[in-house]
Amino acid sequence: VYPLYNLLTTGNPWVPGYVKLWGPGHGLGFHETPWGDLHTPLAGLRNELVDLSLLNVFLFEWPVPSLLPLGLFLLAGWAVQPWDRRLVAGFLALPAVYFLYWHRDAFLGPRFLYAGLAFLIPLTARALCEGALRLRGRSLRAGAAVRQRRWPHSQASCLSCASGIRSCMRLPNASGSTPRGCEA
Repeated sequence: VYPLYNLLTTGNPWVPGYVKLWGPGHGLGFHETPWGDLHTPLAGLRNELVDLSLLNVFLFEWPVPSLLPLGLFLLAGWAVQPWDRRLVAGFLALPAVYFLYWHRDAFLGPRFLYAGLAFLIPLTARALCEGALRLRGRSLRAGAAVRQRRWPHSQASCLSCASGIRSCMRLPNASGSTPRGCEA
């Protein structure tokens, strides 16, 4: 259907309207980009790793990496159902295609992977449920859990105060720029 659409709109079944309008530098593949840079396989890999990293942070906004349950699920070999493999393949098709696309930005987060949420959300839920089933009955001793709970709270409090103090005192951050905020 897509080649027919292209044929009717651009006169060529293999030239999409976007490429017809903006030029061949906007197409998929490894070539010179409209900005004059070269899109290489290494650049494509870098773009996809950045998108996956952003997705890992922004997917659920958890304090732990969002893709961690899914990664452990796959590494443990628990993805044995046919639908597990189908969902993984469906998600991985997106980075595989966008590996060939030259443009990269983080303005709206990993926006090129948002369509993959239809695959990632059920996979993450399945990973959490499978992990809960397989790890049922295993727990830490109560005393160890209480002792370990205090350390992250104090660490998070110190980090929060330190970052707030730097901002309010207008101290430069790691990049050397002075943050705005806490104006009187």
